[in-house]
Amino acid sequence: MQILTWIRLNLRLLYNEIFGEPVDHPFIARGLAFAVDYVAFTFYGIAIHWVFDTPDFFTNAILLLSDTVILTVYLTLAGSKMFHGQTLGKLIFRIRVMDERGNHLRLRNCFLRALFTALWS
Repeated sequence: MQILTWIRLNLRLLYNEIFGEPVDHPFIARGLAFAVDYVAFTFYGIAIHWVFDTPDFFTNAILLLSDTVILTVYLTLAGSKMFHGQTLGKLIFRIRVMDERGNHLRLRNCFLRALFTALWS
């Protein structure tokens, strides 16, 4: 029963977002912001792999590890107070990462969030 309530609530929020009503957690804008960040970092990864074009497995593994580290650092800093809780995609769609009380996330929380995202990507 709780699942149906959750689905109904999210469908209502999605409907409100599509038709311009104010919502607290914009689903479409968050997805588009993630897509912008993902595409930007994909182009960065392609450029790095193109510059260091090598068939060597060890070098490719190091490049993949460095991509993950750089993405983690970027997302950690972008989610912190230093960048006002906004990555490039979130800046475009005017979204900020905040905690429940409206404060910026602590660096440790930003790191855990970023690490999960970087490993998932």
